[in-house]
Amino acid sequence: MRIRSYESPPPVGENPKRAFDVQWSRAAFEFFNLENARAYDALRTRVLVGALDRDGWIRGVANLEYIALRKKADFYKASWSHWMQARRIRSNPALWGVSIPDSYEEWLSTFTNPQGYPWGVYGPDYDRLIAGKRMNSK
Repeated sequence: MRIRSYESPPPVGENPKRAFDVQWSRAAFEFFNLENARAYDALRTRVLVGALDRDGWIRGVANLEYIALRKKADFYKASWSHWMQARRIRSNPALWGVSIPDSYEEWLSTFTNPQGYPWGVYGPDYDRLIAGKRMNSK
């Protein structure tokens, strides 16, 4: 699990409580993403046995992240926003993905740069898997 660090101190003029919301939204995503570990391993195995191509890998891993994002948004609506309100702390729903599309296909269609997410992120991962497979088979 990796969570990018938040600027410390927060940027000039920004409420330090926002950093709290940012970091917890990132942590929540990673916790929900951990639930996908078995599915991720299954995708990886399919690549290694030649049953999943590069595009299938990219779409499969992105789908797992979408599932985690949906869970994070649901958690925000059901719990986090109420918890923050009870403490009179502002929370940014956008950080929690509450406006992401309801379907994976619609969400994926918002990514149009072939060098960006998810192709620019998971394509190289696929290439490394395949390269490692070739090296191990020699």
